[in-house]
Amino acid sequence: MSNKAKLSMYASHHSLYVQDSLAWNNPEEVSFDERTTADRLAVGQNVLVIGTGSHGNVKVVVEADDVEPPLDLSEWDHVTEAGIDVPSGVVLVMGCLSYQGLFFWVRKGHRRVRCCHANLQGSVECGKGRDWYLIQIWPAEPAPARVLKRWSPQQSN
Repeated sequence: MSNKAKLSMYASHHSLYVQDSLAWNNPEEVSFDERTTADRLAVGQNVLVIGTGSHGNVKVVVEADDVEPPLDLSEWDHVTEAGIDVPSGVVLVMGCLSYQGLFFWVRKGHRRVRCCHANLQGSVECGKGRDWYLIQIWPAEPAPARVLKRWSPQQSN
């Protein structure tokens, strides 16, 4: 079974959140440092913070699956994976400092979250709104966060 939604979210502070719907987040717990900024991913308790290219509205596609979805790294600029616990059975995807978001009902337990980033160079060149994100969620055993593909800005002459 797959559940999918497309929407535009406001990525305030260059950030999107994927979390258990009942998580109470301490901003200091998931703040970005040099490593997490380069990874575009910070991990907290029951929350992931995804670093975006834009500080503004971005397109986000969210998919919740029962199994790990396939991945073609050549389609993406940057790809990360990490795990979160979802004790409430509801995943919330939202922009930083937002009062609304997208709720996905899943079975309670541990989930793996993959974030695929596209058109990051467009956000560098044009400022905002050119980058977009695919967030995939599926049940999995706990495992360390990892960067599957790393993006770095293209140098202009």
